[in-house]
Amino acid sequence: MRRAPAAGPRRASRKAALVVTALVVAAGVVGGGAWSRTLPHRASEQVRVALAAMVQDPAALEVTLASRPGLALLAGRIDRLEVSGRELQAGQIRAERFRLYGEGVTVDLAASAREGRLVVSSARRLELELVLSEQALNEYLQRNGQLARLLRVRLTPQGPRLVMEASVDDETVSLGLDGRLMVEPGNVVALVPDRLSIERDGTPALSLDVAGAPGVLRVPLGTLPVPVVIERLQTGEGQLLVWGRHRPAAP
Repeated sequence: MRRAPAAGPRRASRKAALVVTALVVAAGVVGGGAWSRTLPHRASEQVRVALAAMVQDPAALEVTLASRPGLALLAGRIDRLEVSGRELQAGQIRAERFRLYGEGVTVDLAASAREGRLVVSSARRLELELVLSEQALNEYLQRNGQLARLLRVRLTPQGPRLVMEASVDDETVSLGLDGRLMVEPGNVVALVPDRLSIERDGTPALSLDVAGAPGVLRVPLGTLPVPVVIERLQTGEGQLLVWGRHRPAAP
């Protein structure tokens, strides 16, 4: 009878294969863990680079993002994203400060770097807050049109007011337009007047209801860091607060 070959060499070969497989798996786990730790930092830097051209001081941008697993960031999938900074250029006006917050966001980071804004393909939640100062709005007026140069914007919690002052026969005549701020298509902020008043040396001389008159001031916010639609405006003391939200494209 022929004897069966010894099992020793075969067992040793199987053990060696198992050891090699275990080492490969371990290396993958360690390597994946290292990538998961470094990817958020890399992705944060890519976001910073994408927005650098829109802010005066890119180094002051604060970027926080997270995703599980971390390797999902390779595909631009971000579970939570928060960006804040100052001096953001929005059209011809500079926002004093801004905050961007998102959840379940998918971003094309390579395209974002090319376009200088975040290219978002989908988002469960994506919101943008801007703070525009009274000074920035007045500087915008100074740069746009002859009549606009005579006007000054005043912002209070009660609403916006456009004021023009002139000296007539040693008296100061002040013309004021009180109104409401509205959002027009294309993320344009418009001041719609409700009442016209005229004062002479601080004394009311005339007051007229001009509700229904066309907007007298329009500020297009232009390109924003993310694709959002402005939905809400609120005036404060010397500032205008602007809120926008991402709206998914219609199917």
